[in-house]
Amino acid sequence: MIRQIYMDYHIPIIPWELTIFQVHFFYDALIDGLIQIQKQAKENRKKNGKQI
Repeated sequence: MIRQIYMDYHIPIIPWELTIFQVHFFYDALIDGLIQIQKQAKENRKKNGKQI
């Protein structure tokens, strides 16, 4: 979760100083986009004939 937050937001907070509230605040906004990326990847694998 923390890696994804830093990849998408580039926040100027040291990772070990993040609070649980901050992690949830930033990560909750990313969940819908991450689900869409996973769905697209699954569809692409099916189209290419690869089994999951």
